[in-house]
This record gives sequence, structure tokens and C-alpha cells, in this order.
Amino acid sequence: MRRIFWFLYFFVLAGLIAPEGIFAGGRAQIMFFPLPSGGTPVVIVLTSGTTWTVPANWNSGNNKIELIGGGSGGKSSGGCNNGRGGGAGGAYSRKNNITLTPSSVVNIQIGTGGAAGAAGTDTWFVNNTTVLAKGGGAPVGATGGTGGAGSPTSIGDLVYAGGSGGTAGIGQWGGASGGGAGGPNGVGANGLSGDQDSGSGGGGNGGGTAGGAPTASVGGNGGNSSLGSGGGVGDANAGNPGTNGGGGAGGYDQFSGGAGGSGIDLTGAVGGGGGGGAGGDQGTGGSGGNYGAGGGGAGDCGLGGAGANGVIVITYTP
Repeated sequence: MRRIFWFLYFFVLAGLIAPEGIFAGGRAQIMFFPLPSGGTPVVIVLTSGTTWTVPANWNSGNNKIELIGGGSGGKSSGGCNNGRGGGAGGAYSRKNNITLTPSSVVNIQIGTGGAAGAAGTDTWFVNNTTVLAKGGGAPVGATGGTGGAGSPTSIGDLVYAGGSGGTAGIGQWGGASGGGAGGPNGVGANGLSGDQDSGSGGGGNGGGTAGGAPTASVGGNGGNSSLGSGGGVGDANAGNPGTNGGGGAGGYDQFSGGAGGSGIDLTGAVGGGGGGGAGGDQGTGGSGGNYGAGGGGAGDCGLGGAGANGVIVITYTP
């Protein structure tokens, strides 16, 4: 065994100092093999709860925390006296590489979507000074709610405001639409006012387009999402819902507005929602899309659509 050991030792040594022409073009080669990668990213979506347990394999050097605040609800009619303002979208905030202790418990708050006429609440992670996304403001009468504020009110490395709700026109029976939630691609798109009979379309999610105004006998189209599509199409009936973060279409005459589409811009399946379409004369506003979009305002004699809850998305690579 000793002879075998020394034979292998000198063989390896010869490979390192061999003269030119014997090994690898005359130069000793030391090869470094790459270490295995850090692993597959883990994505966690939180839609409820007040605490979160940090995973045992948490990596403080490779993570991001994304938040969307709650959207506000569209305003209801105060007694058959013209259209009402749209709800507003919650803001988006992202923080990179937060240092957390594995297996510890941290506090969280997931913003609540407002009922008709009520503001959305804030979403935060650890506390409201570490990462914060503001909720959408409440509409007042015919005036739409103000979108969840961007930086510095919301806190993060990347922050975008939510879209504001539309304001109903004076003497118009159609309602104003809801604003879209902010997202990683930009601010949420705003809602618009309705007209004499029909509601407007809701705004698309972050980086999308504003809702469309109604035309003769047709509710307004919903704004497209950041993907460039997804807005609900208006017609002479109830507004069609949005998809993939697009805004819902406005309702015609006595018909209701369409719901905003659920977004996919955070994970491919979860994201900022599109604003709810406004109700036509006597119609109800459409609800805001998940997550964080504002509800559509009511038409004359109708009810406002609810805002959508916020969300927390945690991504880390062990």
C-alpha cells in the first residue's frame, strides 16, 4: 500500500510540474469546478395574518419583499342624486435584502380593501418604517379617492403610487371608475368620470392605461394592464370584467360596472389589480381587482364597488 501511495503522489506531482509538451501544452493546469448554485427561489404569498415565521433557510443577502396597500371602495349614491366618485388603488413598495433572523417571528399588516366609500388600509412588513405601502384614500361625494401615496410616504427601494379614482361630472348620472393598484412596472392608472347615462372603465394596474370614457349607449372600456391588454370591453349592458390587471368596463344605463381584473405582475399569478368599472345610471360600481385596486363609483341610485385587499409577496433564494 505504501508503494502505491508514493506512486500516485509522484504521478500527481509530475502532472503539476511537467515540462512543456507533456501535459496540456506545457502548462500545469489547476481546474476549479463551480460550486452548486444557491438554490431555487422560494416565493411566499401572504394574504392574511398578523405575524410571519421566517424560514430556517432564510438568506438575508438574497431576498425581496413586495407590498401592495388596500384599495378604497367606490362611493355609493346619496339618494338618487347623480354619479359618485371612484375608489383609489393602493401603492406598491419593494425592499431588497432585508436582514432577518431565521426561525424568528416578525409582525406584518396586510391592507384591507375599503367597503363602499371607505379608505383602504396600509400594508407593512416588520413595522411601518421598514417597508410600507399606503392604502387608497376614500372618495368624497362625487370626488374620487386619492391613490395610495408613493415615496416618501410609502417606504421601500422601489415605490409606485396607486391610481386615483375618477371624479363624477356635475349633473351626470353615470358613476366614475376606480383606480388601479401600483405595481413593479409603474404607478396605477387613474379612473375617469362617467356621462349622462353610462359609467367609465376602471384604470389598469401599475404601468397600465387609464380607463376609457363612455360613448353613446355604451359603457367605457377598462384600461389595459402593464401587459398592454386585459381591459374589459364596454357594451350596452353590464360592464365586462377586466383580466390580468386590466380595469373593468363601465355599465350602461341601469347596469353595473365590471370588476377589475386580478393582476399577475408580481409572480406570474399574483399582482396588482385593475380598478372597478363605474355603474351606469342606477347601476352599482364594480369591485376592484386583486390585489389593491379601487372599486368603481355608483351611478345615480346605485352602490359603490368594494376595494380589494392588499398583499405581501416574499421571494428569497436559500
